[in-house]
Amino acid sequence: MKVGRGSLRSMLKVYRKHTAFGRSPLLYTSLLIVLSLGFVLAGCGQLSLTQLLENEEPGELSISPTNAIIPAAGTLDVTGKGGFKPYTYENKGDLGSINANTGEYIAPPESEISGTATTDIEVTDTLGSKVSTTITVFAPISLSPAAKTVEEGDSVDFIATGGLPDPDYEFYVDGDPKGTSTGSWLYQFIAEGTYTVEAVDSLGNSAVATITVDRHLAIEVADNWVLTGGSITVSALNQTSPHTFSIDPPGLADEVGWIENPSDVTATYHAPNTEMIVTIKLEDVDDNTTTVDIHVLSASPEPLAFPTTITVLVNATDQLTAIGGIEPHTFWLVGEGSLSPHPTQEHRIRYNAPSFPTTAYVWVQDELGRQAKATVHVVEG
Repeated sequence: MKVGRGSLRSMLKVYRKHTAFGRSPLLYTSLLIVLSLGFVLAGCGQLSLTQLLENEEPGELSISPTNAIIPAAGTLDVTGKGGFKPYTYENKGDLGSINANTGEYIAPPESEISGTATTDIEVTDTLGSKVSTTITVFAPISLSPAAKTVEEGDSVDFIATGGLPDPDYEFYVDGDPKGTSTGSWLYQFIAEGTYTVEAVDSLGNSAVATITVDRHLAIEVADNWVLTGGSITVSALNQTSPHTFSIDPPGLADEVGWIENPSDVTATYHAPNTEMIVTIKLEDVDDNTTTVDIHVLSASPEPLAFPTTITVLVNATDQLTAIGGIEPHTFWLVGEGSLSPHPTQEHRIRYNAPSFPTTAYVWVQDELGRQAKATVHVVEG
């Protein structure tokens, strides 16, 4: 073992520190030399006498922080404590990177994170002792749609992803709590104006959407179907009077039906005895127009049913079936994966899962405009 002038001064400094408390200099020095030689013979030749003196009674090796949670692209200083310096840091997984000497951990970018992911960081001291900690990296919270213009009475299906819901996100409208959800949240906007919708995760991270609600001329109906020979009430909303209800295109009463009190705020449509689709038009004095389709049916339509939730393995395909309603059915997807039509049946759809775990939503709408939603959980096998 080589001891230079600088090392000798360092050892003397530590030596004096301990002998100043009345310890026997000869006994203390002899003990240190014996211990140092023992480490050398045991294969720890890099552990100098100076290191031994400076690490006297170092305590058990530990690591800080433990079970840390950071966002994608974030950084974290991992620190070893106790044991014998210097330390070596190692990322035991493939998530992000760490500086082997300083312990600075850098999380992967947002593009590489979907939901949450974890990795273990291990610190090793000079004697080979090891201890590890787990780091959880989460994708930034986002809210879709981020901006949208709708009309009075419309509902918007918001999809929150990323962050740490644990297990739910909290949703706020103009600062007021309105509900919670694991990801998909439907809210109806009644009055015109501009609204701020916010999704907040368990850590307080938030994402914001701006919704503009326009006032519009509209026709209100309890149902958009009526039995043959029956009648249904239609009401005008946001109209500038005078206004008029009419059937578009017009026809004979026994062919397309007729409208009673067409200039009133509330009118009555009388259906013919033949199954068909009739378009009712509303026009006001400002030349604003709007329409609604009424289905004239010989029997009440069946309720529209759809799976509430399904679980699919990554890279796998599963089939969802809509029961009831009136065909054709229209399907759409919110989230990752893709949809492919059934080759022969319009009331069925195939969901093709992506190569990673996620949560997606498959919607269905029948010819009457009735909707239903299935939550799809994509998991590892």
